[in-house]
Amino acid sequence: MPRFIKKTEKKESVPSPVRSRKSKKIVRQLPYIISAVVIVAALVLVGIAYYQQYYAPYQTVVITIDGVPTIRMRYFVDRARLAGSGGLSTIQNLTNEEILKLSEKKYGIAVTSKDIDDYLRIQASGSENETISDVEYNEWYRQLLNEKRVTSGFYRGLIAAVLRDIQFRKYVTSTIPDAVDHAHVYAIFTATYDDALKVKERADAGEDFGKLARELSIDEATREQGGELDWIPKGVYIYNNDPFMWEVGKPAEVLAVVEGAATEPMAYYVLLVKEIAQRPVADRYISEFQNRTYEKWLVDETKTHEVKWKYNSKIDAWLNWQLTKLNSAANRTSGG
Repeated sequence: MPRFIKKTEKKESVPSPVRSRKSKKIVRQLPYIISAVVIVAALVLVGIAYYQQYYAPYQTVVITIDGVPTIRMRYFVDRARLAGSGGLSTIQNLTNEEILKLSEKKYGIAVTSKDIDDYLRIQASGSENETISDVEYNEWYRQLLNEKRVTSGFYRGLIAAVLRDIQFRKYVTSTIPDAVDHAHVYAIFTATYDDALKVKERADAGEDFGKLARELSIDEATREQGGELDWIPKGVYIYNNDPFMWEVGKPAEVLAVVEGAATEPMAYYVLLVKEIAQRPVADRYISEFQNRTYEKWLVDETKTHEVKWKYNSKIDAWLNWQLTKLNSAANRTSGG
């Protein structure tokens, strides 16, 4: 007898009441979830934009010395603001300061906390011979920091740099020998370039330089002395020209007299170095000679380090924009 298998009816599954409630809840919350995601994404984008515009630029390393990040943009901006100068002069000054800081141990030079305190006390009192009370000093210092808009640590760092520069200048000038190379300089001054060119042609042809000076120079102070200017110590310039650049005994090329902020030459001259000899530096040249000696020493000292700058026209424009904003904010605060 055949066996019949009874078919069982497939019952339609009924969703669990618990699952149904969860699904409905998720559906109801979905708009809020989407809104939250959108808000978070927007906040992230705003945060990224804020970081890129207001934070990241200030972390840019502007000066690197010997592979070490040394000066970042935030400090660079503050120093440019305080100096009231452009970016290139600020970057050079900061580089000099860092080179001196690195050279302290090498030359046995150090700036102590007491040195800074003593300097500030003198600034507060106005004289080394005057004294002020602690209360007066503290009030002066508080007002100073408020005026400069800097912290005490920041300002003391500035004073340390000033004192370090003073000490190194004393060291360098103390190494200057009693006698240094001097150029015995003569010059014939003319009103125009063409006149000076004619002077040079006649001097090159063998005419006596002193006679030419008495005949053609428009400078009364040197004309009767045959054009004699002075003994010029090496490192001191004449109208921004270095007499040691020229061959002894041979008239130099026509040069221009430009002084101060003038853009047009006041006169022209033909220069002649008659001899080189060692002499003591005259008092009238000592200040410039010491400054130029120190500047040359600092350049040579800088060459013993690997210095890299990150500065271009784009960064310069950004710096000027920041300085304009900072100054405007300060004027609004002070009521100016």
